[in-house]
Amino acid sequence: MRDRIIHIIILLLAAAFSAHAQLGVKVGYTGSTHKLKVEGDVEKIHADGMTAGLTYDISLMKNLYLRPGLMYGFEWYSDSNNQITEYGGFSINEHFKEHSITIPLHLRYEIEIIPEILSCFVAAGPDLSIGISSTTDISMFGTMDMNFKYDNYDGDMEFTYFPYQDEIKDLAADAIRNSSLLYKRLAFGLQGSAGFIIMKNVKMELGYGYGLTDRLKAADSYTYRTDRLRFTIGCIF
Repeated sequence: MRDRIIHIIILLLAAAFSAHAQLGVKVGYTGSTHKLKVEGDVEKIHADGMTAGLTYDISLMKNLYLRPGLMYGFEWYSDSNNQITEYGGFSINEHFKEHSITIPLHLRYEIEIIPEILSCFVAAGPDLSIGISSTTDISMFGTMDMNFKYDNYDGDMEFTYFPYQDEIKDLAADAIRNSSLLYKRLAFGLQGSAGFIIMKNVKMELGYGYGLTDRLKAADSYTYRTDRLRFTIGCIF
């Protein structure tokens, strides 16, 4: 009997949430700041990107909503630098690409400014980011010429240009793996945002996410975080 009552309560709560829930879709631009900290010095690299996905606003009480979601993100950047070693100098060009899924769980508070026409809102809460793929295409010219693609999660490499003997290729691959930093697939962050809802259907939102997780798998003197600015436009059904 007790189990039956619990089931009834769960069904009633689910029905209540469904009756006061809004499904939405949104797309937009992301601008990320990748921060690599090495012994107190911080190197910042900017990455452009895009995001798209679903939100589901569940009414908790008047003007207050719980908003879970599921967002796909893709971002990229290019970086060039010159290195001088005892064996000579060379140039390095990097092209970074990353695909991820983000699961936000935010609280949203909405205020109606013009009835049925314009509302504003603020939202905040945690994000869980799950990495799908992260690769860096690297071209090196100078003392040693080579092009290769490096997997930032597991260290796999694929050479696209290497005009030397296979024995040297194996040595080069081992050296690159030993000097590279691998990323974790899971990362947590906090995001705050504000925006407008027009005619109860069109939503514009600007948010900033602060990365809490050191994304490096194993590095004693390095830390790597990602902060992210987002601007999205969406539709509420």
